[in-house]
Amino acid sequence: MNIIEKIKDKTNLQEYITVQTGLQWRPLGRVFDLDKCPLHNGRDCFRLYPEEQSWYCFGCLQGGDVIKFRSLFENITYKEALEKFCNEFSLKSDRQDIEWIILRETVKEYCRETLFTCQTKYAFRGQQWTPLDYLTEYRK
Repeated sequence: MNIIEKIKDKTNLQEYITVQTGLQWRPLGRVFDLDKCPLHNGRDCFRLYPEEQSWYCFGCLQGGDVIKFRSLFENITYKEALEKFCNEFSLKSDRQDIEWIILRETVKEYCRETLFTCQTKYAFRGQQWTPLDYLTEYRK
């Protein structure tokens, strides 16, 4: 189990966001919504996915795990948020582990942003697809 998995195992994302923001959740099937996004105060756009322990805001187009939420909420880097959790839970991780985690998360974020913002359409099997359309429609 890597350091991120250990932090996620020790932190309930829904409880963490509730304690940090004081906002109340609205059940919506298997997910939960907040009345406003705690990151930019947009209305009805913040969604929590408890099974994946992840969140996404459709207003500010941000999403991720508890570490990403903390970094944005406290306006610190992902690495600083990771180190804060490590200190709070007395988890030890060597510097090289953290650097690889940061690199992986940076690449993941870049791919996510590219996927959601790319509007270029590519021809595939006689149709035009954006990357997101292809993944959500064609690959079902």
